[in-house]
Amino acid sequence: MDCTKRQGLMLILVLSFSLCSLADGACVQEESGGPVHCCDQRDHGGPLHCCGGRNSSCGMEDYVHNTICYCDEFCESARDCCPDFESVKRPCGWGNVKRDCVVSTWSDWGPCNPRCGLGVRQRTRTVAFRPINGGKECPPLIENSGCFRQLCGGRELGFARILPHKFKKDRAPSVWDKILPAPKEEVKTTKAPKRPSYCINYKVYYKHPHCKNTWADKLDPLKPICVECQHDAMNKHGKCKGQGLFGDVTLWEAVDLKSCYGGWLKIGPKIPNCTCENEQFNNFIFI
Repeated sequence: MDCTKRQGLMLILVLSFSLCSLADGACVQEESGGPVHCCDQRDHGGPLHCCGGRNSSCGMEDYVHNTICYCDEFCESARDCCPDFESVKRPCGWGNVKRDCVVSTWSDWGPCNPRCGLGVRQRTRTVAFRPINGGKECPPLIENSGCFRQLCGGRELGFARILPHKFKKDRAPSVWDKILPAPKEEVKTTKAPKRPSYCINYKVYYKHPHCKNTWADKLDPLKPICVECQHDAMNKHGKCKGQGLFGDVTLWEAVDLKSCYGGWLKIGPKIPNCTCENEQFNNFIFI
């Protein structure tokens, strides 16, 4: 092989490598020698290439013309559009053509959250093409649905029963304490030492519509929640039922409101020796 032929072969190899490394895909042509389909390959089981603005990743390898062509909006200025670029202007919504938002199909439903009891599952979809020139806006991309998982054991994952902080139990004896006779000395029992309260902060995730126009309106997703665990609500391990796990959405229930419940996200660790009295929070107590 002489030097000229060898150089020619090297040039072909370099050009082929450059085309393969730059192109995002390859054009398609009918076996009968019909039109070349680069930007719109839907009739051949491929995609519609619509790249807004200047997008060098929207290149296509045109074997017929031995070149790289483009399907982005900038190609007209650069004069390197693919042969079928004009035919995709309308479906891509370029120029003065109005295009509605186009979204993908829904994903599969996600897992039920929280892991126990009544909860919410979610599915999503993405925007394929945004609206142009006054086209219809995109529909919701997230959809929630109620779900139920068998209640699990364990006090931390059960329902947290709550009341507003104004019902705090550390108050004067009730009217019943004043009316009933004092117990006799021999029946008095030794009480365990009072354990200090602690606080846990939450972000409300959702709540049932039956909570509307009640004190549960203060369970506002836009304001953090402080819930105080007091001595009387603690179990023998010093914990309140339903206090949840960090990073998990768990369930709460309004004690004196019918069918008022929801989910919240524990957003911090237990705060020892604490009472919920900060006005930057909406304050509650465990029952």
